[in-house]
Amino acid sequence: MILSHTERGADLLAQYHVGGRIAEFAREHHGTGALSSFLHKAEAAGQTPDPADYRYAGPRPQSRETAVLMMADRIEAMARSRGATSDREFRDIVSRTVDDLLAEGQLDEAPLTFRDLALLQPAFVSALTSLYHTRVAYPDRARPGQQPTHSARRES
Repeated sequence: MILSHTERGADLLAQYHVGGRIAEFAREHHGTGALSSFLHKAEAAGQTPDPADYRYAGPRPQSRETAVLMMADRIEAMARSRGATSDREFRDIVSRTVDDLLAEGQLDEAPLTFRDLALLQPAFVSALTSLYHTRVAYPDRARPGQQPTHSARRES
């Protein structure tokens, strides 16, 4: 189910007459990457899975935009799964993710430069910092004529 969501998404887009570049994003945002956590779980369970069964069909990103989406998707998933909250953790996740995508060849077909990657990395860190920053919990304050609730809530 997870591996098929890219093609299923492209099919749904075509069904509803939303195609073109949007369909490219659906197909390319995972490239030919592996679901390595599921592969490792199968191996840990004593199975001998075929690694090809744990890869997306692709294609790899063909444009700068789909490559940026691939990076953003993987970076956000990694930050969420690790429960990262600090700038240091965010920088590590961003750097490691970009390095892994380069090493896997996932960005080879996209016209990104090393300068692009250098500019994107701090932007991703900034986005994660904004998305996952913590808020101070303030106690509720009673309005005139109301009783205080003595509970704390997150304020934006």
